[in-house]
Amino acid sequence: MWIRAMVFLTMSAALLAPTAADAKRPTLNVAEKQRLPEYCWSRHGDPRYKGHPDYSIPKICGKAMNHICPGQIYLVAAQRATLSRRDREFFAERALAEFGYTKRYMTAECPLRQNLESSMALARMLKGRR
Repeated sequence: MWIRAMVFLTMSAALLAPTAADAKRPTLNVAEKQRLPEYCWSRHGDPRYKGHPDYSIPKICGKAMNHICPGQIYLVAAQRATLSRRDREFFAERALAEFGYTKRYMTAECPLRQNLESSMALARMLKGRR
């Protein structure tokens, strides 16, 4: 009886223990950074694009747009082929949280709205994939 209880507790703890994905925002490699949308390159991609208006988020989009690129980072990480299901779901969920915040405060005139909608759809699909 005690052995079964110990096995149950050990397995439960293993299932609830945080994974590497739970710890922090993922670090993207060079190839993954190139998959980020161009508007994220100024801040999260190649430093040569720093401050360049073609590679930055348009100011017309509003002040809360600082969450869209972290969401894109989580989305790119969620597409890694080597991830466990749990890590993929975690990254997709984090992407959806970042995108949701951005969408709530995005202006109606923002040209990135369609990109945000398609990114959210991809994150939902990745989250639901088993």
